[in-house]
Amino acid sequence: MKAELQKIGDADAVILPKEFLAALGATNEINLRLENRRIVIEAAETKRHWLDEHEFVEHVLKFRKDDNKAAMAALKCADNPVKADRSWEYLARFIYNGYEPQLSFTIAAAIIKAEIKTDGYVGIGKALALRYEDDGGKDSSQAKAKLRRLLACDSIEELCNVLRPLLSLINSKGSISLDYAKLLKQLRKFNTDNQSIKTAWAKDFYRYQATDEANA
Repeated sequence: MKAELQKIGDADAVILPKEFLAALGATNEINLRLENRRIVIEAAETKRHWLDEHEFVEHVLKFRKDDNKAAMAALKCADNPVKADRSWEYLARFIYNGYEPQLSFTIAAAIIKAEIKTDGYVGIGKALALRYEDDGGKDSSQAKAKLRRLLACDSIEELCNVLRPLLSLINSKGSISLDYAKLLKQLRKFNTDNQSIKTAWAKDFYRYQATDEANA
């Protein structure tokens, strides 16, 4: 992009878009240096705060709390690859800190669409069983088919494609309080430990069965 020089006192200044600074990870300071007749801008070296999954969820929920309609409209479409670019400015600091973009967009969109005020406490496996509670829960053929499809995923891209409609399905039953921070944490480990993650989801699904029968 081109930027015009602006006079400020005895100096010339350039105004940088906030999206550039957010993607750069710059907060209060930046470093400037000359390199082959070019000005190079870098984020000042500071101790980077580790952003955990709970902070991600709270960050997204705050847009609803603040009634930030522009952010909510953008994030609601974040799981649509054609419109995902509108969400970068709202999630840039997490993506810059190592969050995979597609996962971030998928979870952020689900949180906004769920219209929740706080994060929940139910794992994805149990949530799936609860969604089909009126049809037998864990014994529902549809619930089992959804679980098998989830467990068959081998990549982040495939996982996001399966999760988009699955999360919408779970959220359509408003009484299920899904734990998005826990789900996001599991998803971020999927590439390196997918078997243990899948095992956790399956146990969560069938644990719902065991708990119910024990209390019967």
